[in-house]
Amino acid sequence: MPTLSFSHVSFAWPDGRRVFDDLTTAVPEGLSALVGRNGIGKSTLLRLALGELTPTAGTISTAGRLAYVPQDLILGVDARVIDVLGVAPGSTP
Repeated sequence: MPTLSFSHVSFAWPDGRRVFDDLTTAVPEGLSALVGRNGIGKSTLLRLALGELTPTAGTISTAGRLAYVPQDLILGVDARVIDVLGVAPGSTP
């Protein structure tokens, strides 16, 4: 069962610039990474998955917990990634 699925998702910014059009994909359970060149829409896709943005069409389904580190996050030098994401052993959802 996928942890995250996008079904016919489209998204455009208020100025009409399209980011996704009819995107359908699924992310399996477990740790995943999203990699691509700058400006392609990685952060936008994650913000859609988290519900921070609303797609202009289609549906997004999630099961389980989702977490991401925003690109503008400022961390203390002693911070551990697993603590920031809330996935350290003993973390509560």
